[in-house]
Formats: sequence, structure tokens, C-alpha cells
Amino acid sequence: MDNHSVLPIAEVLPLGRQSMPTDLLHALFSSIAYIAEYGEPLAEGHLHRVAVYTRFLAQDVLGWPEQEASQLASAALLHDVGKVAVPTKILLKPGTLTPAERSLMQEHTSCGHDLLKRVEANFAHMGTNWGPFRWAKEVARSHHENWDGSGYPDGLHGEDIPVSARIVKLADVIDALLSPRPYKRPWPWRQIRHELLRLAGVEFEPRWVGRLLQKEREFLEQVKAVQGTEPGTVDRP
Repeated sequence: MDNHSVLPIAEVLPLGRQSMPTDLLHALFSSIAYIAEYGEPLAEGHLHRVAVYTRFLAQDVLGWPEQEASQLASAALLHDVGKVAVPTKILLKPGTLTPAERSLMQEHTSCGHDLLKRVEANFAHMGTNWGPFRWAKEVARSHHENWDGSGYPDGLHGEDIPVSARIVKLADVIDALLSPRPYKRPWPWRQIRHELLRLAGVEFEPRWVGRLLQKEREFLEQVKAVQGTEPGTVDRP
């Protein structure tokens, strides 16, 4: 087919003004997430685990209704989608990033937001206020913002950070600490607990850390189920 003959998606798929079922939405987000994660094989499963932890935080810690917690978990799958624009040699670098490399890595937040805006535009003809896409854009852009305003890309502070991004950030950091990376070994849970308490009010909303630790046993059951093993037992180097 000649490239000039390709029609806009709204003409190829004349779906009218209907909304997309939740399971189809999750399938779409999962497919995009798979593509985004494909170039970073050592992070295999990271996006799925973050989604599982996000659902637990939203529903079991913060008391969200099940449907909203599930939709946010689907959106969480796309928090790192902007990493498709980051060279693999940077993603897999075992040592410290240079300032230039760190700056390029940080661009994955705004890049992910922009990519999802373009994907969302393909569904504009459906005439629906598609909340999960709004959440996906928020978490892609803002999951590295810090409670004290020291994060990126916008330096947002406290409750100015979208609640969706605050939840996913906590889930993302927990999984990053639990998991091996080219530059570190997995941390044991006791050290992660200490780190969460240290960063409460710095990176995370402090009330949420306390509420999560009140449900620590239930959360660690989730960790064991999704990892297939007990949480990391390697001491922090």
C-alpha cells in the first residue's frame, strides 16, 4: 500500500461515539507497555508489578473503589512509555550516568506524556471523556515529581502533583528497590521500609507511607505473589 493512501484512524475504524470497554482499554495499555519495555529486558515485568502495587495502594491503602483502582493500575502500565526515546546504552548502563545522560533519561517523562497525547487523539472521535488516558498522561509526566518539590520535569510540590502520579511514584520506587538493576542488587524489605520512612515528606506523601506500613503484611503477600519469591534478602551495598 502506498503511504499516501493511508486514511486517518477515525475513517478506517468508524466506531462512532461509543466508549471503550475496560478490558479492551487494559489490553491496549498492556500492548503499548509491552512495546515500551521491550528495549529494556532487565526490567522485564517491572511495568506489570508497578500496576499490581498501584492497584493495592489505591484500593487497599487509600480506599478507592475497585473500578477506579483497576483503571489507575492500567494507566500505571504506561508510566515509563517515554523510555522508548532513550537509547538502550543509557537504559542499561551499569555505572553512574553523566549529567548529559541523566538529562536525556529525565526527558522520558515529558516524552511519554506527549506520546500518549498523540495516541489519545486517535480516539477523540469517540466523544468520551476518557479518564484513564488522562491518568496515563499524568503518571507518564509526573511520576518523578517529589512531595518537597525537588522532582522533575515540572518541580511540582505536594498536592499540586496529580494524585495518580503520587500513587504510581510510590509503587514504582518500591519495585525499583525490590528489583535487580544493572547498577544495583535488590534491597531487602527491612531496608526498603527504612527508606520509605526516610523519604516520607521528601519524595512521598507522608500519610501514605504510614498507611501502607499499617498494611505491610498484606502488601508483602502481593509482592510475593507477583515476584514468585520472598522480597529481596540482599543487603544494600
